[in-house]
Amino acid sequence: MLSRAIDAAFRAPLESLAVDSLIVDLAHGLMAGERGGARSVIFQRVDVRAIERARQFLDAEKTRVVHSRELESITGLTRFDLSRQFRIMFGTSPYRYLLMRRLEFARERIHRELPLVEVALDAGFADQAHFTRAFRSAFGLTPARYRALRASQPTTLGGTSLRHRRRSTSASR
Repeated sequence: MLSRAIDAAFRAPLESLAVDSLIVDLAHGLMAGERGGARSVIFQRVDVRAIERARQFLDAEKTRVVHSRELESITGLTRFDLSRQFRIMFGTSPYRYLLMRRLEFARERIHRELPLVEVALDAGFADQAHFTRAFRSAFGLTPARYRALRASQPTTLGGTSLRHRRRSTSASR
């Protein structure tokens, strides 16, 4: 966990939520090292309402940079408590959650066959290169390759291929 956090820190410029996530990951890694890799058995309280407000805010603001201080204001939690509790409740950091919402939004836009640079900017990425790196990291292929693969598959309607549907319709005429 510690080596992944350090590796992630040096890949690209980080948004404030990403910095918070990195700090929490580093702290967890250092604490695990101190315990010899054993997990802490301490009961961890989660303010479910506050974390749900943060999730709803991230969903609503997915196409822009969200700052830690905004989430602190909405939840009443410190950025570190928020990051820890968010991870307990959703299994990921607020930054990673936001990034995945952006990528889902971008995939929807790709399906509409919009230019990739427009998709990148609409989804809140700094530029197309930033979008491509995040997309490849999450899905294992570039947005252009994803689009090409989708284009090569027949579109379906109601579970049947449109090609098959057209053939069976024309045969019944």
